[in-house]
Amino acid sequence: MQFNHAAKITVQGGATPPVFLIEAPLRGDSFRSTLVTPDLWPNAYRYLHGAIIESMPEPVADSEALAELGNLGLLVEADELSTPVEYRVDPSVLEGPEKILIRHASLPWQVPTEWQRDDVCFSWCPSSKIWFPVLVAVGDAPELSAQGEWETLRTDSAFEQIDVPSRKQLATEGFATLDHLLPLAVRTELARYYRALGDEGYLERRESRGVRRLIAHNHPIARFWHQQLNDRISRLVGAPTKPSYSFVSSYLQGSDLFWHTDRPPCEYTITYLLEYHPVDSMGRSDWPLLVRQRNGQVAEIRQRIGDALIFKGRELSHSRDQLPHGHQSLSLLFHYVDADYKGDLD
Repeated sequence: MQFNHAAKITVQGGATPPVFLIEAPLRGDSFRSTLVTPDLWPNAYRYLHGAIIESMPEPVADSEALAELGNLGLLVEADELSTPVEYRVDPSVLEGPEKILIRHASLPWQVPTEWQRDDVCFSWCPSSKIWFPVLVAVGDAPELSAQGEWETLRTDSAFEQIDVPSRKQLATEGFATLDHLLPLAVRTELARYYRALGDEGYLERRESRGVRRLIAHNHPIARFWHQQLNDRISRLVGAPTKPSYSFVSSYLQGSDLFWHTDRPPCEYTITYLLEYHPVDSMGRSDWPLLVRQRNGQVAEIRQRIGDALIFKGRELSHSRDQLPHGHQSLSLLFHYVDADYKGDLD
């Protein structure tokens, strides 16, 4: 057994006696977040208190302490050690004839820290009406567009060119498919990136309403797209909206979803299929989302990889049957509310 170098130990302020928050990824398992108190983890607590609070050079770790430290994810076998996972920013997407590039400081949204560097710019995608990161050579950055020029790309007239059928369908049925949510290169990398995070143990295990999945709540990279897509959602809905929260969901064996309607922070939901194995003969997911329509009938919605669906989850009840044995499904969920919503956004 060895110390998990990817684990983080935080002393929670204000508590007497102090308590420790342990956050530890485990390869092949899931992310563990545990509050260590003297009553719940007495042996591990004694060791951590000696090492951190008392600054003991060699705190005692008996067999009970070692067992608890292992259960917390602080001590692991060599094959359980997680390796870092990076989002790969692709330079090849710069090959198009027309390139509009800006720096991260010009964007009005929160940009992930790992993209705030000299060799990353952001390129405009006309089909999706969003900005995405691209790699450029340091010291050889292309001529960048002025902010006043690129702001005109996000005008109402630009958005009128997409989603016309979807706006009508959403208004009449409460759900609609969306084309070109994100560029293909972005979707492909998001699938690889979040699958790797799951494999390396950086996603948290969560079970609720029959759903068994590995999740990331408001992950910075997912949040970047979540914020950008708000303009498009507002135009689809026909009223101002704002983002509430996002979920990365990697569904596990035995997962299903009971019939339900969503909580207040989920007035409008986008479910974006990043990856599914195996697909059916028509290239679709074999795990349909079941939506009870306004006429009382149930719609079976089978997405292809890269398909996005927006639906009014507070109004329309929805469910899924059990994920077929041997199947894998990875989705991004983006939730939105009306702009005047005053409640909890989580």
